[in-house]
Amino acid sequence: MDQNGLELIKIQMQVVVNNFLVSYKDKGDFHEQCIEGIFSKINTKYEPKNLDIIGRFMRRGGIDINPV
Repeated sequence: MDQNGLELIKIQMQVVVNNFLVSYKDKGDFHEQCIEGIFSKINTKYEPKNLDIIGRFMRRGGIDINPV
């Protein structure tokens, strides 16, 4: 596969990951539930040796909520 083909695959993967993450935007779940859902789906589908998912959220009033 040439460089252009690899770049196209990279862009497609970025779109898929972005759409996956944005799908949590309107779920209405607690922050921790969203992070746990993202972790579970990635862990189940790809079975990585190590996986850390970190969520950085800011609630109204400017207080950080950062579940790990």
